[in-house]
Formats: sequence, C-alpha cells, structure tokens
Amino acid sequence: MSLAQDSPIVTEQEVAEITFEGDLGNLDLGEATVEGATRQATNALRRWAKTRGVDPDRITNVDDFKAAAAYWICATVFAAQPQADEENARKAERYAQRYFDELRAIIVETDDQPDARALGDRGLPRVVNLDAMPSMTMPRDNRRPGHGAPLFFRGT
Repeated sequence: MSLAQDSPIVTEQEVAEITFEGDLGNLDLGEATVEGATRQATNALRRWAKTRGVDPDRITNVDDFKAAAAYWICATVFAAQPQADEENARKAERYAQRYFDELRAIIVETDDQPDARALGDRGLPRVVNLDAMPSMTMPRDNRRPGHGAPLFFRGT
C-alpha cells in the first residue's frame, strides 16, 4: 500500500479512535465532509513527501502516517468552523501542531532502500585528518603550501 492520489489511508472511525473527536460528522458544512477530508489528507501527505524528495508511490510504511492524517483532518475541520468560537480556533491550532509534530517523528521507509546486509560488505571507511597541525610527533604538516605553511617541516 502506498500514498496513492485521492485514496484515503484513514477512515472516519480511525480518526475518531486516534483523536477522540467523535462528533466530526456533525461538524460538516455544506459540501465539505469528513469523508472528503480523508482523501485530501492523503493528498497533503503526498505533497509533504514530495517536498522532502520522497516518491509517495514508493512509501511502504503507510500505517505510520495514519495519525498524521487524522490530525490533519481535525485541524482542517475545526479551521473551517466559524472562528467566532474560540474553542474551534484553539482546536485547529492544536491539531495542526500535532500534525507537524507527528510528521517530524515519522521515519519514511521506501521500497528502494538498500538491504542492511549489503551495506556491511563495503569495507572500512576512509578517514582523513583535517587538523591544521599534525597530531603525531612525526615531521609532517597538514597545511596547504603557499598559505602560510612551510613546504618542509623540520623538527628540532
């Protein structure tokens, strides 16, 4: 399963279980419904993945995104309510913050990641000393010639 365009990854029941907001269906206004918001939540997650350089069609851990989708839906539904009610505005801000916090915590897994066992077969890493002065007592100087460093270093 991947983050396919316009296919909901979370249901209204799962949104209620994740957020404990059971009355979201009663908050629908006009043509805006929670069912439509579930599709748009997936599209929002697709846009987020694209901005991070990840192909949304290759994501394998879609279940990890369900909480983020539920928070996005709640933030959108409460932001669409009349803003004269301060409680709706606070809920919208709180769910928007939880949405971004959840996205920061998710580790995206794709099906094109290399196998962990294959990484062990690459050998030892190459180490380069970038210190200006050598850390050994041998007569060596790591500074570039012509930039204040002598061409030859003679120990006394």
